[in-house]
Amino acid sequence: MEVICMSQFQDCFYHYEGSLFTVGNSRIERSWDLSSGVPISQSLLDKSTDDQWIENSQPMPMFRFPFLTDTRLLISNVEAAVENDYTVAEEHLRVTLKLEYARFSVLLVTRLYPERPYLRHEVSVKLTEASDSDHSAAANGTAAGIDLQLDDNNKAISHLPVDYVDALPFRERHGRWSSAILRDVTDHHNNLVSEDSGLFYVNEKSDLSASILFVSNPFTKSKLFFLKESPTSLGQLQYPGYDYRFIGKRVFMTGAGLTDADLSPDRYMPAYGSVVGVASGTDTIALQALHDYQSSIRRFKPELDSFVMSNTWGDRSKDGRVNEDFLFTELEAAAQMGIGIFQIDDGWQQGATSNSVISGGVWSGYYDYQDNFWQVNQERFPRGLEPIVNLAAQHSIKLGLWFSPDSSNNFSNWQRDAATLLRLHKSYGICYFKLDGINITSKAGEVNLNNMMEQTIRESGSAVCFNLDTTAQIRTGYYGRNQYGCLFLENRYTDWTNYYPHYTLRNLWMLSKYVPTRRLQMEFLNVERNQQLYEKDPLSPGKCGFAYSFGVTMAANPLAWMELTGLSDENRNLLGTMLSAYTPLQAELLGGTVLPIGSEPSGLGWTGFQSLSGSSGTGLLIIYRERCDTPAHSFDLWEVSDSEIQLQCLIRCEGGAWSGDGVTAMETVLLQPDASSRYRFKLNQPFSFAVYRYQSDIETPATHRLWTD
Repeated sequence: MEVICMSQFQDCFYHYEGSLFTVGNSRIERSWDLSSGVPISQSLLDKSTDDQWIENSQPMPMFRFPFLTDTRLLISNVEAAVENDYTVAEEHLRVTLKLEYARFSVLLVTRLYPERPYLRHEVSVKLTEASDSDHSAAANGTAAGIDLQLDDNNKAISHLPVDYVDALPFRERHGRWSSAILRDVTDHHNNLVSEDSGLFYVNEKSDLSASILFVSNPFTKSKLFFLKESPTSLGQLQYPGYDYRFIGKRVFMTGAGLTDADLSPDRYMPAYGSVVGVASGTDTIALQALHDYQSSIRRFKPELDSFVMSNTWGDRSKDGRVNEDFLFTELEAAAQMGIGIFQIDDGWQQGATSNSVISGGVWSGYYDYQDNFWQVNQERFPRGLEPIVNLAAQHSIKLGLWFSPDSSNNFSNWQRDAATLLRLHKSYGICYFKLDGINITSKAGEVNLNNMMEQTIRESGSAVCFNLDTTAQIRTGYYGRNQYGCLFLENRYTDWTNYYPHYTLRNLWMLSKYVPTRRLQMEFLNVERNQQLYEKDPLSPGKCGFAYSFGVTMAANPLAWMELTGLSDENRNLLGTMLSAYTPLQAELLGGTVLPIGSEPSGLGWTGFQSLSGSSGTGLLIIYRERCDTPAHSFDLWEVSDSEIQLQCLIRCEGGAWSGDGVTAMETVLLQPDASSRYRFKLNQPFSFAVYRYQSDIETPATHRLWTD
């Protein structure tokens, strides 16, 4: 094989010479040997520290699918292009290695981002001939006859797994791992994150369900993350029951979500993707790299990704009140309170869904049910949506709409759906679409749904943001194909007594280590409704209060999940006051790396968030005192040196009494660490919170000290 080619974009490059294929940039480099006909992992280098993560003493293919039985490589070539996913993503180098076999064509796509310490991989397959073939006899697949030697006596313990999308044969015998499994389908789950940890053991064979895996070298303090770009375990296709298989020090990312039945000669079908990233130093640096990876896929645009939205569905009227007169009053209330986006949920359209107060509705097959399903409802809006659009524009409010892509027949109507979305965008200026009712049952459906979103983004000039509902059915999850918007995380209702502010805070807090909080919408409700259903519950929404219920959502994109006209005059005024202080801070808060601090929220402790800005030693803090008796608490902070920090209090809410004037300077104080290098904060009443801007490494002393008691 005498192929010699290379390409470069900024510091990103690939190099293909002889049988060695290499991709990388100034931070990370990975290479494979193709002499056997399949990519065999050779090297994974952290170029910042010169740490080599893998060993190549035994051949191990990067990926393996049961139907890929032919390893006789006929031809290979490489193409490269600079892309930015229609400005949604950071500009990057897309490198495509094409491998042609007798019956299959395989693409290994790697995306490299300038000066970023991670690589994204995706393998796609299509048939090269239309005739039926028996792809099932694949016990040894792309690596027939290869055994793994798991102990020093060279005892063959096991063959390679038959279905995996990436694999790393780790070098360090004493490596440690930690993992997190993330859950969606939040209508039925409220414990959204579980963590685990362990050591490598050369004779161990075990399986692990996890969305992401971290590996650390205890000697060099180097870290690596290994992430599966897929839905959660609740939504993966052909899920084998686990995501990672450990065989000694070798880790396989299992479950491609792809079978021979998905393949055709017409188009490449992608397996689930993988991401490998490296970091050195503290846990914070590894988590920042993980967050940065997600920010490279979807760049933070404050004008699209930082917002406060209202949606009337949270008061359980369903679509029963959706009409012109009702929305007029809701828009006036939204304007009074300073809400930026008003979203009309299910009910604006001519057709009825199964969630409607009108019986006989459907949850898919919309075009078969009613050809004008997605036209504006003529009875509810006899003048169309134009009067609603005009009133919103008068108040500088953006409009959003609910929409349900047609899941039937693997989203075969995706082009009609895209045309509908673009018509609504161009006719009414709709930029936010809540996508609901999605049920992905095949790879073709997954690809078609993504095609619908991609076409809408492309033809709207990237002006549209999708709010992807994660509450039920089979959806894209946290790490699937969701780069074209944010996640509508959960339905919670006081009517069903499943809404508690500390539940909302806990889910946001738990997810914040692994998912940028700006990608999440978090709900706050009208806590004066249904107070009788909670009886004497000490953590009831009514006991927490309206201000606190809003406050727990501030580290994400707050969603007023209510009919605004149902709020009391007192709470309307309070929300307006809170938003006038919060809105000027929101983009700064969400633009940083938001990580959890304090204790896991339980309703009974102290907790919070820290937003680390791009500048070292600066950022924002949100401190919460839940229902507890202690008036002060000490916090560990991320990446703050053991020295005093300067604090500027921007917002304070003590027991429902709000004070704060946005970014206008309030008293600046200095805070000293205690003997354990923790920082002590004080709030005088339960269900209170405060927002601070902090700065470490202070040169100019402030005039006051904070809470030396």
